[in-house]
Amino acid sequence: MVYPSQNDWAYFAGLIDGEGSISMQRSRVSGRKSTEHFIKVQVYNTCRHVLDWLKERWGGSIRRDGTPTGISRRQCYAWSVTGPTAAHLLEQVRPLLQIKHRQAWLALEFMQQRTVFAGKHQGVPANEQALREGFAHAMAYLNGATT
Repeated sequence: MVYPSQNDWAYFAGLIDGEGSISMQRSRVSGRKSTEHFIKVQVYNTCRHVLDWLKERWGGSIRRDGTPTGISRRQCYAWSVTGPTAAHLLEQVRPLLQIKHRQAWLALEFMQQRTVFAGKHQGVPANEQALREGFAHAMAYLNGATT
């Protein structure tokens, strides 16, 4: 892994603001009674080299994103990180964000306020589930969701 420079962080912030997203995801974990919530930072691009550059500096994963569409018929890719790794990156990059600074703040607030439960088959208590859903709805609002 390459240690990112100050210029790398600024470029990273620009990619998140322009080609990326900060979101809260929900997923059902097998054997659990409740939904899990986690934060996710993604950057989309048709130039795989840009995303390889991100992965080289900040880890994460790259996947193909859908099928090629439009006039150019170019394949789009998505780089992403989730959970504590995403939170660590957002702590560093948040001061540099211009457009998505509120989403970064909300994601970091979620990570600080949530309670982690250790039991594999233990469900998340109703009050904690409500807190997480509240964060998810707030994030959807900041990201322009109409539902």
